[in-house]
Parts: sequence; structure tokens; C-alpha cells
Amino acid sequence: MPPFIDLEPYKAEIISLFHEGHSTAHIASIIEAQHHVRVGERTIKTRLSGWGVSKRDRTATTDSSLHSRIKELFFERCLSDAEILRTVRNEGYTVSARTLRRIRMEQGLVRRTDDSSERQLQDDIATKHLLEAYNEGTIQGYGRELLFAHMRGERLIIPRYRLHTIYRTIAPEAIQQRKNDMQRSRGSYMVPGPDHIWSVDGYMKLDPYGIQIYAAIDAYSRYIIWVYVGIDTRTSVSVARQYLDTVQERKIMCNKIRSDHGSETSLLAQAHYELRKAYEPRIKATECYIFGPSTANQRIEAWWAQLSKSLLYRYRNYFKDLIELGDFSRDMIPDQIALYAVYMPILRTQVSSYVRTWNQHIIRKQPERPYVISGRPYMNYFHPEHTVNHGLLVHEETLQQLRDSVQGWDMAEYLPAETLEWCQEILLGLGFDPEKPPSVRPDEAEAPFRTIYLGLRERAIIHMQSGAKPSLRLSEKPTGAFDWIKQQGSE
Repeated sequence: MPPFIDLEPYKAEIISLFHEGHSTAHIASIIEAQHHVRVGERTIKTRLSGWGVSKRDRTATTDSSLHSRIKELFFERCLSDAEILRTVRNEGYTVSARTLRRIRMEQGLVRRTDDSSERQLQDDIATKHLLEAYNEGTIQGYGRELLFAHMRGERLIIPRYRLHTIYRTIAPEAIQQRKNDMQRSRGSYMVPGPDHIWSVDGYMKLDPYGIQIYAAIDAYSRYIIWVYVGIDTRTSVSVARQYLDTVQERKIMCNKIRSDHGSETSLLAQAHYELRKAYEPRIKATECYIFGPSTANQRIEAWWAQLSKSLLYRYRNYFKDLIELGDFSRDMIPDQIALYAVYMPILRTQVSSYVRTWNQHIIRKQPERPYVISGRPYMNYFHPEHTVNHGLLVHEETLQQLRDSVQGWDMAEYLPAETLEWCQEILLGLGFDPEKPPSVRPDEAEAPFRTIYLGLRERAIIHMQSGAKPSLRLSEKPTGAFDWIKQQGSE
């Protein structure tokens, strides 16, 4: 008979994790990681049952929340029936594969049709959408699975093979370029499971224009944990804030973070080290944070390459042309204000859309790279098979202290309130809303909304030269984050 494991000291923690949606296998791994108590999944299930804790079984045929969840997973996560079934069962719903399929069909969530007129309608809608997206520069570099996930996210249903056939006729050059890009070789990179390592890095190719993009990717599943698009004067504080907000929301943190040794990562490294040290006082910084060159940060660097090919290359080329034509200079405040006002909302929307598409697309098996985890990043992160989550519980008091130090800065700000309000009023007068921009005109495909940018820039120059109110300015760089840590160290 196996020895009895006393879980009473951890009862409240286990019940809390269970009600938050963690699987019993994940709970077992957390208890072992945090308290060094080895316990099996079956033991966790038995104790929960003995404590009278269970998720409420739901009647599949009448539960509207289940119906809504199935629809969300079908469109927003692009899941197969098997993946939907695994997800909803993990979330506590009781439903069979047959019932799930019936619910899906009753909601009109079909995966294919044999009706020729319906097929033609699907093809026509897909062609129109792909042409618009291609002209806007949001799908270049997409492979078969990214295209399919993108269309499903737009709530457009069409099989993969027909979708790719249409795309091949629209963008043969993009198809060939992707084939060329696939030839480059990469090294192996083994990770035991989700939340073991987060790779964090910035995309600096838009740096000359005052724009930085920062992201974290789970090195096992390749799920994008977070992404930030903002101004470079706030990046160091913002990176720490992004991390701390993510940890606060998820209630767990990764074992290790990997990044380059840039100035913007110093606060992040300090925050992660303080959180790990709260439960493990003797842990060394090198045991929980890995510094290295960006080129060695394989997971995030590969993702940046994909994002650049799919979306950002057009902005890089266009902004470079603005400089060469004398229409933009970092030293000219009106130029920077106009660039932020027009393009920051657009970039944030398009990058966020790309992240959603990426997280739900399928990474195919690669026989020549057997260590690559295939499947959807979303499923491999939240519902992994053949492994467990390696996340660690968070010391709430330490987390709150760290968050208090960066809470005063608004991550979303890219222009001071008065300046932004003035810009928005001018832009609306020009018939342009950057939060809901119109489709890019074919003649501006390589220079999106250039006439709008130049119009706002000209008005900003005149306004500043006249000395009129409000006084247009850029956001200031925040300072002083984590001062309380320095003060503690000096006491």
C-alpha cells in the first residue's frame, strides 16, 4: 500500500486552482514544484472528491453557455471537433463527441458543403477578402494553416485546399517567396513543457521611427503570451508592466525567462528574480533568467521573421521612403506626432489580429525536425498532451509591490492626452478614423494612408509655428520604477 500523502496543508490552494480551471495533472505539477510534494493526478482527483469538490455537470443540449463556448472555439480558436471536445471537458462540461457535433451543426457551424452554389459563394467571398487583405499587407507570407486560421477568425468558412488554390492565383510571388524562406536551416531547441521558458524580445526594425514592438512566446508551445506595440520612450517600464500584468491575470509564472541583455529588459529580469526569490530565497538570478544575444533566442526570432514577412515589411519600406523623401524626421516633433496619431492604432490592431491568427493556426509535423511540437499553439499551451504545465505559483505580496511600482504609467499612451485629442479632431475632419480605418486604396498599397499622414503633419507644423493652444508635444520617458527595491537594498 502506498504511503499516505498529507495534502491538508495545501487544501485551500488545490481547491482554488481547481476552480480556476487548472486540470488535476497541472495541479499535481504545481504542488510538486512549489512544495516539493510528489503527488499523482489520481490522488488529486480522490482528495477533491473526498472534500466534496466537483465541477458542475452541465446538460449539453440545453446549456447556452456550452453552445456559446463551442461557437467561440470553432471561430476564434479554429479548433477541430476533437480539440473542442478536449477543451470543454477540461473546463467541466459533460458532452459526448456525437452531441458536440450535433450542437455545432445546429448552429450552422459547418466545415464543408457539397452544394455547388454554396461552394461558389464561399469562393467569391474568400476571393474578395483575400484581395483586400493582400492589398493591405496583412497576409503576405502566410502559409496554408495561417491563411485558414485567418479566414476562420474572420468567421468565413472555406476548406483549406480551396482557400490555398485561390491564394495561389492572387499572390504567386508570395507563394514562391515562402518556399524560398522555408529552405533555411535551424538548430534544435528542446523544452519540456508549457511555462518552462518564455522567450522575450523586441522587434527593433521600426525603432528609427519611434515605434517598438515587444512580445513573449512560450518556448514549448510557441503560444504568444503577450505582445506590445508602443513608443520606445516607455518600453523598459512597459516590458516589466506587461510581464507583471500577465502574471497577475494568470496567477502563475514561468520557470525561466530568456532575453537579450538590452536596457529594456533590466526591469523585467529584476521583477522575475524577485518573484522567484520570494518562494526560493537561495535561488540565483542565473537559475531563473537567461541572458543571451537576440540571434540565439530562436523561438521569438523565428516568430519575428514570420511577422515581418506577413505584415511589418511594408511599413518598414514605407517609413524608410518617408525619410528619403524628406517627409519624416525623428528630430521633428510634428513628424513624430503625425506618425504616431495615424499609424499606432493601425499597427496595434493589425499586430493583435496576427497574434490571434498565429495562436490558433496549426504547426505541422516536420519529419526532419522531430523536436518541433506540432499542433495549435493555443492547445499546446492550455491543453498539452504528453506533458504537464511547468508554471509556478506567485507570491501575491511581492507581485503587488512590483505592480505598484509600475502602475502609474499608462502602457496604452503614445501621445499626451491633449495632443492626441487635437490629432483625432484633425483626422476626423480629414474623413479618417485611425481606430476604424478604411480599406487601403490600390494606389497607396505600398504607402498606406500617406496623404492622411502628410495632411496631419502639415497642420501640426502650422499649429506649432503659430504658438496656438494646445501645445503639441510627445510623451515623456518615465523614470523611477522599482525604487522601493533599491531602498530596501540600502536599508
